[in-house]
Amino acid sequence: MNFTNHNSISLNFFENEGLKIKENEIIEINEDQMLVKVMSCGICGSDIKILKYGNSRVTSGRIMGHEISGEVVKVGTYIKGYKIGDKVSVGADIPCMECQSCISKKSKCENDLAYGHELDGGFSQYIILNSIHIKNGPLEKFHNIDFDVAALAEPLACCLNGYEKVNFKNYDSVLILGGGIIGIMLSFLATIKKIPKIYIADISHERVKKFKNFEFFTHYFDLNNQDIYEWKEKNGNFDLIFTANNSPLSQKQAIELINSRGVVNFFGGLPKEQSYVEINTNKIHYQESIITGSHGSSPKQHKEAIRIIENNSSFFQKLISKKYSISDFEEAFEEATNPENFKVIINPNIN
Repeated sequence: MNFTNHNSISLNFFENEGLKIKENEIIEINEDQMLVKVMSCGICGSDIKILKYGNSRVTSGRIMGHEISGEVVKVGTYIKGYKIGDKVSVGADIPCMECQSCISKKSKCENDLAYGHELDGGFSQYIILNSIHIKNGPLEKFHNIDFDVAALAEPLACCLNGYEKVNFKNYDSVLILGGGIIGIMLSFLATIKKIPKIYIADISHERVKKFKNFEFFTHYFDLNNQDIYEWKEKNGNFDLIFTANNSPLSQKQAIELINSRGVVNFFGGLPKEQSYVEINTNKIHYQESIITGSHGSSPKQHKEAIRIIENNSSFFQKLISKKYSISDFEEAFEEATNPENFKVIINPNIN
């Protein structure tokens, strides 16, 4: 297709005002850039947290959204390996590949940038990808899946990162505290990891009812109606626990429920003013438990995520709950907070 310059509609974050629709002029791309027509961008829990609490990485006027898929519509002269019409999945975190952390590959990039944070993101009809992202970032072509499902690669890559950070071994059981889309993805990956017993828990009765639609759960807990501590007294603790939510209580519970020499991953971040949690450190000490955290993902994990989605597209299609145009963003974000929904997608180029 031939692309002609015109304006782009986007969803911008303004401090103290929230989200507003804005019309932006699409400038001519540089020779080392690529223009992507955004077809789908998922609403992440972190997007909702930014609106509620703010984020020092997100300045006023920023276009939000970092779970992106789209079609290449213009390619700079210096860009190799991509052509007009390519379908691409765009991840969030772009490593610099120059700092000591990147060179050593032992820790997170000291200068990483992310779409929807330091860079304008995917709640827009078009997004410009710079050469550093095209060269170093999570950018992957896909085939035989639709744009909505391809946008799930970013959160799935984060889940893959979570498993990598727990130094995966032959765990007999995993408990996921939080049954949103991240919890479901972590549970699905547990089947790929061949963990025999998969448990999930949530405080939403409506969400718990949806767990019966997934065949891989050994047991699921409605925490408002079932005492998980009473259950563990009869059945034992868990080898691996992910806290896939933003509750301080959940982090405390994870440490109380972990098995001797088990691993806890704090997957979900907490609101800044609630980030100090009182825990029994003796339990960690005497049980030799391991506490880890994970955040974001790598380009390699993003590539793996796309391949997993391509091979299991029917499963991931079930996780798309609702889709909206940019003009209906208020309803979209309201539905994204509804525990009955897994993933709400914004389709910027569909009216």
